Amino acid sequence: MQSLSNATARAVMPKKNDFLVNESFICTAVVVPGETVKLNSNGTVSPVTAVTDIPLGTVMVGQRHGDVANLITVQTPFRAIVRGQANAAITCGQRVAALATVTSAGGEKLTDYKTAVATNYVVGQALSSAVDDAEVKVGLYYTPYLMT
Repeated sequence: MQSLSNATARAVMPKKNDFLVNESFICTAVVVPGETVKLNSNGTVSPVTAVTDIPLGTVMVGQRHGDVANLITVQTPFRAIVRGQANAAITCGQRVAALATVTSAGGEKLTDYKTAVATNYVVGQALSSAVDDAEVKVGLYYTPYLMT
């Protein structure tokens, strides 16, 4: 039996949580489990390097053999990933606010999202870029928060 005094320290201590979404992304740098990554506007991820970066989540599985541009697994703060409609142009990686429910050109009911600004409630993060009235993929946070 291993005691705490001789346990090897690890950046990630896996805990089972069936309520978080794990998603695969291509990473542009070598990362290891426990690093925090951000989502780039082209849909790839890279390590957070500044306090102004919007974190996407924590690396759970890094690249095999340290190869750059391989898929990694990121544990995100999302409760779900949904399709919505952009109310205006949205860039991948930006925080989004929900405006209303709209009917798409195909007759489907979707949430209308816009890039969140001060005084908006942030409901999630755009996982794709979209032009006005186009489909956008959004990771929904567990708890919306007021952007100040």
